[in-house]
Amino acid sequence: MPELPEVETVRRQLEEVIPGWTITSVPLAEPSMLRGLGVRDFERRLSGNSFSLPRRHGKFLLLPLSGGFWLTVHLGMTGRILVPTGPRSRDPHDRFVLALTRDGCRAWFVFRDVRKFGRVELSAGTPAPRVAGLGPDGWTGVWDSGYLARRLAGRRAAVKALLLDQHILAGVGNIYADEALFEAQILPFRPAGSLGPEELERLAAAVRATLERGVRALGCSISDFAHVDGRLGSMQQELRAYQRQGQRCERCGGTLERTIIAGRGTAYCPGCQV
Repeated sequence: MPELPEVETVRRQLEEVIPGWTITSVPLAEPSMLRGLGVRDFERRLSGNSFSLPRRHGKFLLLPLSGGFWLTVHLGMTGRILVPTGPRSRDPHDRFVLALTRDGCRAWFVFRDVRKFGRVELSAGTPAPRVAGLGPDGWTGVWDSGYLARRLAGRRAAVKALLLDQHILAGVGNIYADEALFEAQILPFRPAGSLGPEELERLAAAVRATLERGVRALGCSISDFAHVDGRLGSMQQELRAYQRQGQRCERCGGTLERTIIAGRGTAYCPGCQV
């Protein structure tokens, strides 16, 4: 599933191509992908609006429009955004398509999703209400180890499970949780409330640093994620924990193991994570 660095990569690439394009029609909108409105209402409200600079919060792509509307996009597990120009090339996995025009040229905003877990929501005035309920952005948000201490205090749940909770920190998923806990040298199944001040400092720094690495690498292309232009990210070449169970630990030389936490496969080093 695309996490914060992957969505940030898409946002940055859309920033270069999408502003100023005006929506003329909605030639394709699969009802199961839309939240809150039917296809006709989507087209009626979107037509005539132009895109401005895209934003992001956690794993959500936030697309402001000239008429005061916002498109809030969640890529789900296999979602991709493409903005091809010229004649439209159809794909059976296209789920949501906007026809665009600018300076006499034509383009398309295409949401392609093999598994159909992605969602598009249209709202007026602000991004979709569910975004307001998220925690601070894991990479750029205002939070620190003190914030983690308050949110994790007394919690018996595994620290990894709470890192995956988007109401605590927005944007951290399975990949970057494993990587951050490895960097902080904390076992993923430790009760969250058992972390001391020094461990929380390490964890806060590791979360930001790991997400920063992912953004610099233009995301992690392990299965489905690709850029707007079809290129792949390179973070998968830098992973030190995620899916490396059975392999040698780069830090202590031990063997990484695997467990299940919050229903997600979790890799860790029993030798140097405590």
